[in-house]
Amino acid sequence: MMQEILYKETPTLHRNGKSPKEQITYLQKQHHMEDVYLGACLESCRWGGEISIMYEMNTEEMKDFIQNWMQQNKKHLDMLWLTPRMHSFFEHLALPYINHDSCPLGEHEGIIKDHAGRERCGYQSRKEGLLDVCYEVISEKNTILPLEMVIDRLKLKSKGSVYKDYLQFPFDGWTLAAYAKKWHEQGALIRTSI
Repeated sequence: MMQEILYKETPTLHRNGKSPKEQITYLQKQHHMEDVYLGACLESCRWGGEISIMYEMNTEEMKDFIQNWMQQNKKHLDMLWLTPRMHSFFEHLALPYINHDSCPLGEHEGIIKDHAGRERCGYQSRKEGLLDVCYEVISEKNTILPLEMVIDRLKLKSKGSVYKDYLQFPFDGWTLAAYAKKWHEQGALIRTSI
């Protein structure tokens, strides 16, 4: 089965009459995502068109879905994020790191590092006798972003929508799979750049 999957141009995973929510439940059962591209799995359980999609999941459920897929495909993980032809298309895709040259809140001076290695604004002021430190994130360069943070930064922010508890993205499931792949690879990339 693995060979058949790898040579399809853009594999499609059919829902066979299931709703996207039912497809999510079905795919998370043991072996149902095995040897299937993550992009195909994500495409099969979404609502929407080619450039705007929605999943009946929150951030935590999406994280669990991706990690379930990774567990089911641990033997061939590196080969199953995207089709071979898509790798070069998404090669320059970057995770949504914060990376400013200075504090985004103003002309503050001073930089400190937190325990995770993020550079933060160290500007200090006194308000009513109390010391106040800005602590705004300036740069996350050389830090590892958690998957749920990547998902939260990529999703569309919906205010007052009836779908506010669902994840909405301005791209398709294959692009979301490419971001998940970049998330998975970030530890190795950081270790080689230091």
